[in-house]
Amino acid sequence: MSSLKIIEVNVVSTGKAIVHCSFCNGGGGVPTNYARESQKPCPVCGGQGKALVEFEEETFIECAYCRGGGGVPTNYARESQKPCPTCFGLGIKPIAGNWQIIK
Repeated sequence: MSSLKIIEVNVVSTGKAIVHCSFCNGGGGVPTNYARESQKPCPVCGGQGKALVEFEEETFIECAYCRGGGGVPTNYARESQKPCPTCFGLGIKPIAGNWQIIK
């Protein structure tokens, strides 16, 4: 059994943090292996490369479902993946409690 990987996030106020978008790897566009002018805005972060999240529990961990990559199925090329249903494509999630992407 693997141990939980704790991830530090940029907490901006009580219950809110700015989180790096793993689905686009912070670049804001997908597929990430295309030239920027050929990319579409990331469906997770809306092209910002990061997202504002609201949470109850401040401890964030790497998403075990997508292994921190933000996309599934993990064995597919990024352009064929969909945002992870567990972490919403961010690659991390709070260890407990409710949370959501505010954008």
